Amino acid sequence: MRNLKKVFAITFLFILLGTTLGICQPELIPYRKGNEWGFCDRNKKIVIPIKYDDVGSFSEGLARVELNGKWGYIDKEGKEVIPIKYDWARSFSEGLACVKLNGKYGYIDKEGKEVIPCKYDDAGCFSEGLACVELNGKWGYIDKEGKEYFENLQESAKKVVEEWLQAQKRGEWGDIYWTNPLFAKSLYAVREWEIVNCLEYKDTAYVIARISSSTKGGFPIIVLWRFTLKKQPNGDWKISNLTEAQ
Repeated sequence: MRNLKKVFAITFLFILLGTTLGICQPELIPYRKGNEWGFCDRNKKIVIPIKYDDVGSFSEGLARVELNGKWGYIDKEGKEVIPIKYDWARSFSEGLACVKLNGKYGYIDKEGKEVIPCKYDDAGCFSEGLACVELNGKWGYIDKEGKEYFENLQESAKKVVEEWLQAQKRGEWGDIYWTNPLFAKSLYAVREWEIVNCLEYKDTAYVIARISSSTKGGFPIIVLWRFTLKKQPNGDWKISNLTEAQ
């Protein structure tokens, strides 16, 4: 009886470790052969056939795939769960995915339902309940209900970002030195910038900045960045995160 209990305990531990380490459900990795893509496991065993023009990594259980110039989504069994019909598609984030249809961007859920209409000129993924969108040449935010925030400038939060960017502005193209170590790995030397939107939302401020940076080789990069700021007990804003807005 004691030996039986020991065997049961070891078996349970193995299952627990297998689940934790991903042994029971191997990670699926994009795999390319020639000009086509599929998915394999960690041992390079093909799990989903190599037949797609392009693929993205799995996110929230689904992966975006391209076939004949159109994008859709498959699950880990390789089943097409959202039709391959979009001009472009981003990975799922916070339950929604940004897709492009007929030249405009919108958002769908995991059932393929269009929950936010495809009407935007450009758009990014959801993060902390908000996504960056462009409409008629102007950048702003939307929440998951589709409510838009285009006119909500917070000068105090904007000033914090401006001062931080000013501290990074030094040298010529190709200069990668920093005066402020915060998020130093996220950007090369800042050359120029433009604040395009600033929103206060639930004790958090989100600032979108179009930043011209330089690479080590001296080539300019112009990217939209999203600064997340948290309000401190004294009422001041402090940068807590920096990510690409698109």
